[in-house]
Amino acid sequence: MLIRGIRDDGRDLILDRDYIHRLSELSRELAERELGPRTELEYLQTRARGIEREYWTEIDRALERRAGRERVVSYEHFEPFTNGAKVRAEQEMERLAYLEKLGLARRIDEHQWELATEHEPELRRRQREHDILKTRARERQQKREREHEQEMER
Repeated sequence: MLIRGIRDDGRDLILDRDYIHRLSELSRELAERELGPRTELEYLQTRARGIEREYWTEIDRALERRAGRERVVSYEHFEPFTNGAKVRAEQEMERLAYLEKLGLARRIDEHQWELATEHEPELRRRQREHDILKTRARERQQKREREHEQEMER
């Protein structure tokens, strides 16, 4: 899916992240309906790209579901029934180790972490900052290109 980030009047098009996420989900559903579902391997490969990202990921949603009220994520007695479940748990533990480096999780023991209360809001804030920086860089590049075109026309 491609969304052009410029409005008809030339100004930036700004869409809410949740709106874009839902559009992405709908697009994925349509593609699966036409082309068939992704394989588990494709899904796991895509999911793995979110392990060391400073934004809210699908893995973070899984961690929040697993955490419970005390915000503790535990793999202490986890026994995967499939290879895919094992890989997902490994990805989640790798993500928790990364979140620990960011100060958004705290290791309790070998297989347990406590998620910081600011886990989601902080990752979403970092993503917004990253998006702003990317938008500003794109605007500067577009300005340089326009100036270059104007010079070429002279």
